[in-house]
Amino acid sequence: MRPCFEGGTERLGGADLATGIRVGLTYGVKKASELGALEDITSFAQRIEASGFSTLWMPSEFSWDAMMALAAASKATHRIELGSAAL
Repeated sequence: MRPCFEGGTERLGGADLATGIRVGLTYGVKKASELGALEDITSFAQRIEASGFSTLWMPSEFSWDAMMALAAASKATHRIELGSAAL
């Protein structure tokens, strides 16, 4: 392996550089009046999947139960990975 930059050290083991970068989004709102219906979540999930994002996360602070929101998103998508940021 060659150094990352001139004068740098060799890269440590890890992911193959050819695998690329995965980018995901977290669905969030700023205030309760912006929440909308579960259909808004499914529409959002479809749009980000079509845009090439790899993941969608639902926070625990979301007004809908995170699992319910993820279930709605899973019904509307085919490729993206879904995750809960709820603890």
